[in-house]
Amino acid sequence: MPERLKEQTIRKHFLGRLSDEESERLEETIALDAGLFAKAKSVEMQIVDDYIRHSMSKSDRDAFENHYLSTDARRERLAASAALWQVANDDLSTERAVVYEQSLINVRGRGWWIALV
Repeated sequence: MPERLKEQTIRKHFLGRLSDEESERLEETIALDAGLFAKAKSVEMQIVDDYIRHSMSKSDRDAFENHYLSTDARRERLAASAALWQVANDDLSTERAVVYEQSLINVRGRGWWIALV
């Protein structure tokens, strides 16, 4: 499978755009291939970063919120990434990394509260 096609397929998986059978096959393949596992983690983090930076289409954003954010672990991953982006983009990032205020956001009224720094 060409590299770009792999990335697109993995992205579709994380956004819930593959059939259950396709997702299951992909997960099995990823579990057996260390290189593909690393690629999948990279694609996953890119999707999370795209969401945080508001650089997704509305369709992808909706898919992300409806599918990707369906587990506590993934919501925690989003919160951690959002905190890192906040610190990285803050002029006072060193101080904010040590002392910070915690705020909460409600993801599109879904009752999922995510802690942001």
